[in-house]
Amino acid sequence: MRRPSLCTGSPCFHIHLFPEKPPSTPSMPETSFSSAGGLFGPEIARLLAQWRAAGRLLLELPLVRALAPETLVRCISAGGQHTYWRLRHGQANPAGHLKDFEMTRALPVVLLARSAVLERTLTLPQLSPTDLEHAVELEVQASTPFSAEQTVYGWQAEADAASGGQRVLLAITSRQQCTAALSRAAQSSSTEIWLEPDAAAPTIPPAPWQPLHLRGWGGTARRRAASRTQWRLLALLALALALAAALAVTPTAFLRLKAIQAQKALEVLQREAAPQLAAREALGRDVQALHNAASAAQGQVLLAPVLDMLTVAVPDGAWLSNLRLDGERLRINGMADDAAALVQRLAAQPGVADARLASPATRGRNDNKERFAIELLAGSAYYGPLLAASGAAQAASAP
Repeated sequence: MRRPSLCTGSPCFHIHLFPEKPPSTPSMPETSFSSAGGLFGPEIARLLAQWRAAGRLLLELPLVRALAPETLVRCISAGGQHTYWRLRHGQANPAGHLKDFEMTRALPVVLLARSAVLERTLTLPQLSPTDLEHAVELEVQASTPFSAEQTVYGWQAEADAASGGQRVLLAITSRQQCTAALSRAAQSSSTEIWLEPDAAAPTIPPAPWQPLHLRGWGGTARRRAASRTQWRLLALLALALALAAALAVTPTAFLRLKAIQAQKALEVLQREAAPQLAAREALGRDVQALHNAASAAQGQVLLAPVLDMLTVAVPDGAWLSNLRLDGERLRINGMADDAAALVQRLAAQPGVADARLASPATRGRNDNKERFAIELLAGSAYYGPLLAASGAAQAASAP
């Protein structure tokens, strides 16, 4: 079977025959984790693909993209000229002035002339990266004038505002063209091959451009190294954020630790001071009981001390017929030779106040003594329960 010849100027893509393949005996599918015969093969393969897709989405975040490293490359054109570029996020910018050691470590890249490739522009709708890859592969299979083994292609996509989809620039060439370009540049087969930039409007200095990499010729190691560096920077950023968070939390944690230690010290002190606190509480209860007893005893007078006082104050020629004690107020009735003199004697007794005749003293026709009614105040300090208790205590302590 022959394909029609495709010519893009000089050089021209010649007609190649696609040899008919003899029917082959179906072979057994290889055993792998992704094979349909495995028990968990499809699930594991799908899970790995999802993890890789999540990793790619993470690397496309603005903050993570800002951490992407740049790669210094040395582009070798078909005429042998060397230019240096800094590649980052798929865009090459002029490197400017470089030092000798930087030129030495720059990665070599061979530029393939546009006259050696078949270029096509495709307008496609918005597709996922996997679907876009399959669409480009189908277009390459339908458009290539070379055999499948000799076909080399590369492509790059950009948004198309007019159609709302994406525009894909596709470049197809043969393996012989790539091998010849590497030979002219004296580079190995692991060297990357890019399509040279469009020289329709050259600028000085050279303007930034988006290289189109021909697949199958290097690039994998560079992308992996850039991805590893980006992940390292991301890990360092995460570590820095963790350290910053630790520094921010440290004062609060330190204050909390001090509060916990103070609480523990307070608990120990409370346990050690518990006996003293119990004794203090017991002493307070005793003081309160004494205060209550003093309040209760205040204003009360005992009859026995009052009778002792009356025994001393009342003369032998007088007697008492009635005695009434109401709190500290004492009222006595009786007969005496001289009621006024008795009032004075009672008033002279310690602890007695306001002694007076409650009514005028009277004397009957046949009586030789005066009838009296005397009122007085017997102070509880002298005739109350406290004085009686102290007197009993003194009597008990006397020899």
